[in-house]
Amino acid sequence: MPVITQWIEGKGYDSTGKMLADTWAYDSVNVSGKYVLFGAEGEVLQKAEDWQERNETEENYSVTDQNTGIIAI
Repeated sequence: MPVITQWIEGKGYDSTGKMLADTWAYDSVNVSGKYVLFGAEGEVLQKAEDWQERNETEENYSVTDQNTGIIAI
């Protein structure tokens, strides 16, 4: 799991300076909201105090469109 080591303009960055996006990360900077979910543009989507609460599928994965297909054997 990525670790947030700094915040710049509301976006989290890891120890290499890479902006975090599309992932959960542990916030080592702030006491409140230890776990943060980032969106595609690095925006904060959700914060949680306990990782154990992340057991709902919709909280861990984004919704994607799926198309059915036919496989010929």
